[in-house]
Amino acid sequence: MKLIPYKIEKKQLIEIHNNALKILNNIGIEVPESVISKLSGRKGVKIENKRVKLNNSIVEDFLNKYKSKSVAKKEKKQDKLILRSIGHVQYFLIPGTEEIKPISEENLIEATKLIDVLYSDGIRGCCPGRPQELPSKLQSLAQYRISCLYSRQPTIPAFFSIWEGEYLTKMYEIITGEKLNTIGIHIISPLKMIGEEVEIGLYFMQKGVKEIWVDTMPTVGATAPIFIPMAFSQAAAEVIGVSLILKILSEEQVDVNFTVSVYPFDLKYGCFVYGSAEHILMEILNWKINEFYGRDIRLSKAFHTMAKLPDVQCGATVGAFAMAMMLLGAETFSGAGSLCIDEIWSHEKLMIDKEIFNYIKRVKNGIEFKIDSSLLEIINEGIKENSFLGNYSTVKNYRNTYWLPELFEHESLSIWKVKGKSIREKAYELFKSKIKEYNYELEATKRIEIEKIYDYSKKELQNK
Repeated sequence: MKLIPYKIEKKQLIEIHNNALKILNNIGIEVPESVISKLSGRKGVKIENKRVKLNNSIVEDFLNKYKSKSVAKKEKKQDKLILRSIGHVQYFLIPGTEEIKPISEENLIEATKLIDVLYSDGIRGCCPGRPQELPSKLQSLAQYRISCLYSRQPTIPAFFSIWEGEYLTKMYEIITGEKLNTIGIHIISPLKMIGEEVEIGLYFMQKGVKEIWVDTMPTVGATAPIFIPMAFSQAAAEVIGVSLILKILSEEQVDVNFTVSVYPFDLKYGCFVYGSAEHILMEILNWKINEFYGRDIRLSKAFHTMAKLPDVQCGATVGAFAMAMMLLGAETFSGAGSLCIDEIWSHEKLMIDKEIFNYIKRVKNGIEFKIDSSLLEIINEGIKENSFLGNYSTVKNYRNTYWLPELFEHESLSIWKVKGKSIREKAYELFKSKIKEYNYELEATKRIEIEKIYDYSKKELQNK
């Protein structure tokens, strides 16, 4: 099968889908022993050695309903591009150095404040990771506490036990005034509906959540076949199969959504990869296959990178990826501020990402096509003055024509020699300037309640 990046044909998508159906019908999904009895005897369901096999008929019926629902609630395109930070860093790059240390609560509070300040620039997100000096079971709660206290847009982070989930939902109710109704789970590749996230999803499904998002992250050549179309068939089988199983287990009471995703793997170093040339190709196909299933995904992970520092590798991979995906129609980008598969947080990288983001936004805005009756007047004035620099049209419109960068400045060599600052130095100065603008404060009653819940969780953990 030949896949041309920008001209993937529908027949090729159908072949990927048909292979996903074969996988579900002949290989199936491994499930927890606790749900086997609830699935036994269901129409179109066959259980063999803890694997649930689903025949084509019930899968297609599920997908037809899914596509109809997706079309019915299709969202409008965004007016503006958005750049999101991530939520699972473990390390911190000390500004101005190459020293990387475990990220602390202090570092995360500073990062959260910085993200909040950049909201008007199109940056979205909250606390980007878990404080590493705390016990592991307390880290997600501490992360959400920081988000609630220091961000206008707190989001529940990833968590790894039902105990954590219970406390996080209490905090969520304080902040939003609503019950948590959405849970996300990731499937273990290849084809396993097992593990902590699944157990958490099943628990909260019983507790009455209304929606579950199912995702998967198979890596080509490691946890999925080396052939990319085959890897996408496996990924589709994983999320569709698990979504259908959850729908059956909930007796149709839970709204289930899924995303088909596939990622690169470096066979030389044995690690997951973000930002490679292959990642761009896989993301393009990711959009196409999800569109085939009724979802118009315009999210790109273009700002994720394997670089360990905000260096040439970082700028090159992020810039190339972001520009390519913007030109193809991306509306939301993720990975702001993160380095090395989202392991490292960098204040400097966030400021550089903002600059790259503004760069691609300028390209997206295009050129104003203006030729009117003032043409001859403007040209004659320019001839008279031997320049258009002082022309009224230049003075009035230069800011609409040119984007004025904060970091990627266009100064001459002589001026640069006087300033003598690297991009990282300028990024650090910009960070220090921006963070002074932070002025958010959570209302006192909510702050007190969040602190109470967090303090109680710490005491309970100490007594366990």
